[in-house]
Amino acid sequence: MPGRDETFLLNTLTDARLLVSNDVVALLDRAAPSEGNEAGDRETLEELASHGFVVESREAERVAVDGYFRKAHEDTSMLEVTVLTTLQCNFACDYCIQGDHGDYNKHAKKMSLDTARRTCEWVEQRLDEVNPETFMLRFFGGEPPPARKGGRMYRRLIKTGDVDVAEQKYAVRYYEAQTIHGARRFSSEVILGPEHRLILDDDSVNGLESKIAYLVAASVYSRMLATRRAGVA
Repeated sequence: MPGRDETFLLNTLTDARLLVSNDVVALLDRAAPSEGNEAGDRETLEELASHGFVVESREAERVAVDGYFRKAHEDTSMLEVTVLTTLQCNFACDYCIQGDHGDYNKHAKKMSLDTARRTCEWVEQRLDEVNPETFMLRFFGGEPPPARKGGRMYRRLIKTGDVDVAEQKYAVRYYEAQTIHGARRFSSEVILGPEHRLILDDDSVNGLESKIAYLVAASVYSRMLATRRAGVA
């Protein structure tokens, strides 16, 4: 970090983060834990090793990396998903490893709503296939908030149900959305068919249920009537 005689270290395997002086960086460049000539050097290198910045050997590190990915692929107790929404960042620091600075940050692409929809579908599919005990969702960038649409920060499923119309049940999903300003909104998705969804929005779940009570029936009967007219024609 210019002007501060410090260097930021990040270990992508252990997720350790350290801010060290430049003499520690020089020590990393020239020595292994067993080669420190002074007690202070050995203690520093041992501390760095505990965070994964110094390893026993390249072979040992390769084994650790292979083990990490093997566990990630084979362990079904947890499903971890990282979503990259954009490389744009409101800070655009010059030292950022992502390179989101200068003119590039002004033109960084954002995830489209269609891609977001397909991502959600893929996640649902993986949840059904893996059936994990724990699900972890991470947002990565850049900075995820600049990718929001209409101020929406996130949406989560809070309730499922169904509605009966003409002796047929239609699945309903209820969602809670929150903007970066903390405002809460609720929405519902009624599955009317493979290619048909009825999306509703309201300030409360009770408001959504009231809308669903009459709008779903109206939509279903309208579709039935249109089908009959098409058949007559």
